[in-house]
Amino acid sequence: MIKDPKNEVSMPSPSDQDEKSTLKGDKSLEDRFGQLKEQMDTVQESKANKTPERDGNAIGKAMRMGTEFVVAVLVGAFLGWQFDTWFDTKPLWLILLMLIGFGAGVNNVLRLAKKEREAESLGEKDHNQ
Repeated sequence: MIKDPKNEVSMPSPSDQDEKSTLKGDKSLEDRFGQLKEQMDTVQESKANKTPERDGNAIGKAMRMGTEFVVAVLVGAFLGWQFDTWFDTKPLWLILLMLIGFGAGVNNVLRLAKKEREAESLGEKDHNQ
């Protein structure tokens, strides 16, 4: 501390002021770094959660739709082949039931797509509110 000879009032030395301001500045700087780190963590978590979930979810939905379509056609073809074998009417039942299986597969895919579209629209409404 330096004493002023005129007023005999003690004033802090410049080195004391630098130490206090540096400590105070470091504290506020650390607070700002902490807030920035929290914001960055939040953004990274939201990006990490959204991208793989959407891609994986979309691939899963597409695989399910494709599988249901193919299975419906194959079941129709197998039943048609069995009926042709039992009744000795070689291509008739195979063609007929394979077409019915195709129609059932298309119906399944459209039903699933409609259900997913409704679920997404409800999810967007919930998200917006």
